[in-house]
Formats: sequence, C-alpha cells, structure tokens
Amino acid sequence: TQNPQIAGGARSTAREYAAVLRMLQRGGRGPAGQPLLSPARVDELMRDQTNGVPILFTPYENYDHLNPALPAT
Repeated sequence: TQNPQIAGGARSTAREYAAVLRMLQRGGRGPAGQPLLSPARVDELMRDQTNGVPILFTPYENYDHLNPALPAT
C-alpha cells in the first residue's frame, strides 16, 4: 500500500477509541446490548496479529522502573 500509516491505519478521537474498547469488553455489543460484532470477529481482533514476530525496539523498555511489580518490558 502507498498509505503511510501502518496496516492502513485509522484515525479517531480518544473518546471514539474508548467507545471501541468498551464495545470489545462487552464482547462486541453496543451500549444498549445490541450486537455490533460477532464473537468470532471479537476473537479475531484479540488474537496475536504479529504471529510471534519479536519486538526489536520499544520506547517502553526504559520505563520498567515506574512499576517494579511488573515484569521487565
């Protein structure tokens, strides 16, 4: 793709993204309980999309001191 955003990318506001996360927490259902995504689609979204490709760099590797209870990043 000529799209400069990774995997096609998407843009949204924090509020819109939070609504999507809440919908995923509800198993693909909207605020009134209406189905928006099938359970199979939610499962696919939650699946490891990298197929185990190792992370070669993350800016978060220097932040493990912020919460020593967490495993090293």
